[in-house]
This record gives sequence, structure tokens and C-alpha cells, in this order.
Amino acid sequence: WNLRAGKDAAEKSNFNAALYYYKNGIAFLGDECWLGDTNELCLRLHEGAAFSSSALGESSKIPMYTDDIFNNVHFDDSLVAEYILIDSLFATEKYSAAVARGVAILRQLKFDIPATPNPVAVMQKMEKTEREASMYNFSQIAGYERRVDLKTRNILKLVEVIAGACYHMASPFLPLVACETVRYSLQNGVCQESAS
Repeated sequence: WNLRAGKDAAEKSNFNAALYYYKNGIAFLGDECWLGDTNELCLRLHEGAAFSSSALGESSKIPMYTDDIFNNVHFDDSLVAEYILIDSLFATEKYSAAVARGVAILRQLKFDIPATPNPVAVMQKMEKTEREASMYNFSQIAGYERRVDLKTRNILKLVEVIAGACYHMASPFLPLVACETVRYSLQNGVCQESAS
């Protein structure tokens, strides 16, 4: 019930009420919320609480919820929490921390991004991306109707905030992230989030 009430409040942009419901849902489930049948519910309540905290500008509270997620779910199930945390770093102008965490996450997702970007690596990545993208014409890309799953959409939303942080700090990772995003979209499907 608290999850539904929290979602309803968030949809109406009443993030104080949403946070209240999410926090009460977490408290109701107690210390055992990550075990058994309540795992998915606990994940959604923590995501909602982190998002509501972010919407309220309470960035210091976000790690309290996201860290619980990182410690209790599989990496693939933590992508929404990663997005919320990195977005809060971006919103508080902690661009360097957002880029460092974001690039580390992209590497875990098998994005081919070198640890230390340099002009040679950037040029090689741009040439490789141009070769791969040139195998498609505009109609093929624009009409690429491959069904894009939720994980792919979440990854592309994550990339958007990482690229934004790269841009704001003029990071040498920006062209590498951009090229890998093109490659990822071509391999996994083009969707609204791909345009970011």
C-alpha cells in the first residue's frame, strides 16, 4: 500500500508525501525486507525514497537509500539507483565524482572506455564508431524498431547524466562515452533515450 501511495504522490509532484509513504513502507518491512518475497517491494520503496529525496533537493539523504540497494541486489537491478545517485552528484555540481562513478559503472557494463583517456584513444574510438555507424543508412537507424528492454533504457538514462557531467567539467571521457553510446544503441536498439 505504501508503494502505491508513494507513487501516486510522486506522480502529483508531492514528493514530501511520497517520501513519507516510501519511508513508512521501508520501516513496515523492517530489517528483513531484502529477504524472500519482499525483495522487489523493498527495492522499489528504496528507489522511490531516493528519487523523492532527490526531487526535494535532499541529496545528503540519497546514499542512505541507494547504499541499501547496492548492498542487497544484483548489479543489474541497481541501475536505477545508480542513475539517481549520479544525477544527484550532477545536480550538486560534483561533476568529477559523477564522472568517476559513472565511468566505473559503464566499465562494469562492458562499455569499452580506457582508464586514462588520451588523444590517440579518443581518435581511435571515433574512427571505429564512424566505421560501425556508417554500416547503417539514416532510414535503418531511424526505423530501427527493435524492441528495447527496460535495462537498455535505464543504461541509456544513466549515460545521459554521465555525459552531462563530462560536458560540464570538459572531461576527456566525453567523446569516449558518446562513441560507446552510439555503439551500444546500434547493438541494443535505438529508442528515445538513445538521442540523449
